[in-house]
Amino acid sequence: MKYVIAQWTYYDDLLECPDEIADNIVKYQQKFDIWINSLEDKEWLEDYTLGDYLPLTIELFIKWINHTNKNKENVRLVNSTYDRIKEDYIKIWW
Repeated sequence: MKYVIAQWTYYDDLLECPDEIADNIVKYQQKFDIWINSLEDKEWLEDYTLGDYLPLTIELFIKWINHTNKNKENVRLVNSTYDRIKEDYIKIWW
């Protein structure tokens, strides 16, 4: 398992990811961006929607990764903070 920092405008989210996902996190983010803007494969999120839209959160990103990688180790949110995480982990801008 590796750590990934998802940086948002005001805070950092620390994710724990299987090595394969952490090493390819940018590709997962790009696929997520395409998926979130499409109308496909969202039935499994019925309990997560707010009316007619999906809230764009790190939790949704994690849920999507875990859904697309069935039967594999899951990504999990370790910590959210308003401080920048100083460790030298893989980083993405969220």
